[in-house]
Amino acid sequence: MKRVMKKTLVLIIFLLSFGTSWGQTTFWVDSLEYSVISDNTVSVCGYEQGITNAVIPETITPFSPYDNTTYDVTAIGDAAFDFCESLKSVTIENGVTTIGNFAFRDCGYLTSVTIGNGVATIGEGAFDGCVALTSVTMGNGVNIIGEAAFYSCYNLKHVICLAEEPPAFSGNYVFEDTPINKALEVPCKALEDYQKSSWANYFPTINCDEQSSLNAVAGQETEISVYPNPIEANGNAVINLQGLSEKAKLTLIDAHGRIIVSEDLNTAIVFATSYCSIVCE
Repeated sequence: MKRVMKKTLVLIIFLLSFGTSWGQTTFWVDSLEYSVISDNTVSVCGYEQGITNAVIPETITPFSPYDNTTYDVTAIGDAAFDFCESLKSVTIENGVTTIGNFAFRDCGYLTSVTIGNGVATIGEGAFDGCVALTSVTMGNGVNIIGEAAFYSCYNLKHVICLAEEPPAFSGNYVFEDTPINKALEVPCKALEDYQKSSWANYFPTINCDEQSSLNAVAGQETEISVYPNPIEANGNAVINLQGLSEKAKLTLIDAHGRIIVSEDLNTAIVFATSYCSIVCE
């Protein structure tokens, strides 16, 4: 009897010591908590208090002596960031395919969201009650947006949706209780489809720019940000900058939301040629 108890005790100690390498289900990296979905995929399931700028990466590797797996980050879980009062910006890279229900609900200080091209589904109430949210950029992969996804985003002013087919709304109130004068920008080839879709019920103004160019007032000293960059026009990546003063500043942002150039205009043109062509007129 004593011998059996001793072996059992040793086995329990062994499991406690090494169990993380066999059955780890969650781990933390850079203020974000991840939940293991399968052998090589994880979802974001929580956050550290005080986080201000969340970047959801395509892949992540735990800081663990028992697990050096590089996981694909494929989802943001249900209610993963709900009521996060410190969060101000979110950038979701291209690996994520799903934003869960109520993922960012009531993030009261969140002002900007950039959603990568991999996201296909934005869940129910995903950004419900984000009262400070002013701008949202959705990648070209979005095809379903859940009920009340952007409900009560009282300050939403500008939405860019790069999907060439208008994403379907899976319920009501998707952009309910948002400003009536907010603007939507879409790919020009899809402009008519958006104007005939449910999107037109929420956006009285739907725009596109065939040249995907930015025009500025002649001689204006200004700071310019263009997203996403490079922008394609007639097979080339081109940004048209008209009549800018030498003191103008240009910021180029890639499809992941990363700043690749942020310089005064003359310097920026030199740096930016490795990313895109810039035509100054």
